[in-house]
Amino acid sequence: MDRVITHKEKNTQRIKRVGLGALIALGLILLYYSSSNLLVSPINTNEFIISKVGLGNIESSFNAQGQIIPERELSINAPITTEIQNIFQNIGNKIKSGDKILELNDEFLRLGYESEKDNLLLKKNSIAQSTYKFDKKVKDLKHDSEIYALRIQEQQADLNNLKVLDKMGAGTKENVQKKEIALQIALLEKKKIDDELSFQRAYNQIEKRNLALRVRMNEKDLQKIKTKLGNTTITSPIDGVIMWINKNIGKQVKEGENIARIADLSSFKISATCSDRYANQISLNTQVRFKTATTNIMGQIVNIEPVVRDNLIKFDVQLNDPKQKNLHAYAKGELQVITKTVKQVKRIRRGIGIKGGKRQDLFVVRGDYAEKVDVKIGASNSTYIEIISNQIQVGDQIIVSDMKAHQYKTKIPLTHE
Repeated sequence: MDRVITHKEKNTQRIKRVGLGALIALGLILLYYSSSNLLVSPINTNEFIISKVGLGNIESSFNAQGQIIPERELSINAPITTEIQNIFQNIGNKIKSGDKILELNDEFLRLGYESEKDNLLLKKNSIAQSTYKFDKKVKDLKHDSEIYALRIQEQQADLNNLKVLDKMGAGTKENVQKKEIALQIALLEKKKIDDELSFQRAYNQIEKRNLALRVRMNEKDLQKIKTKLGNTTITSPIDGVIMWINKNIGKQVKEGENIARIADLSSFKISATCSDRYANQISLNTQVRFKTATTNIMGQIVNIEPVVRDNLIKFDVQLNDPKQKNLHAYAKGELQVITKTVKQVKRIRRGIGIKGGKRQDLFVVRGDYAEKVDVKIGASNSTYIEIISNQIQVGDQIIVSDMKAHQYKTKIPLTHE
């Protein structure tokens, strides 16, 4: 007999179908991963780069780019605006201090020197003339003051006589008052002359100092021209090598323009750059290692530029032995900036499969399988990385190849042929 299926029974059947589908999907996923881990063909260990865990020291470092440059390099600039007249050296020549390099045309400067010398002589003559005028003015005022002093004495005597006559009844009060007024005027006029004399003396001293200062300034200008004349024959200030020289005879060069460059190739330093992402790891006195084809050269950071340009930090390295014979000017190379050193730790050689970060999944060879292990990483450099995990022991073999193709596997079967 047929019966009606309830709504509840329909839901139960639907849930059973969905559950069965989920179980089938889960089974397929498990089958896929089990087959990818266990059913693949074994891989020969020769196809991998394997590093054996050992004990040793690790210098934690980052890489920078360095260039060997002379510790002492000088640029020689033209002392005047003129033309190049003679060349005495070639690029690459070894020279001693005082050797001639090139010669500049000094004709125009020499004419200027002679003209300035004549102007200085005229100024000195003018000063002598002005000094004579100043002294004459003072003498004239001094004589005027002396004349007024005599006149005052004369008027004082006349006044005394008038007072005597007035007492005797032979004179008048009016004459006495007039003479007193005349005497007061004479005293004021003498004071005016004396004040002018004091002012003139002070003025003369200041003006003489000003004139003397102008002469000294002209003498200094003349000395500068004379020095420039002496520098038109350019000589080397140090022992070294000509790195560059302007050889365009007859070409005009401006005052201050570079005309030659000399370097002392007996002593070197390193000019280096690194990415600004290492800004918090770089500091003064940090040890560095510069790698050459034949040796490693040690040094320390002595100067860091405060400005970041194009995401790069520039710094200078002083070498422990700046006079090594195998150093070559302007050679470039890799620089290791050593930030920390750990001793006698578990380490493996770095491979392309070792990425950055403090943890990484690595495959460890366990008999006939390579097993994925979560590994904690410590100090590192371009050669070694430190293994901190207790799961890894000295003597273990770790695959350091690029394992991107096996990233979803937990085990890889191996052969050891």
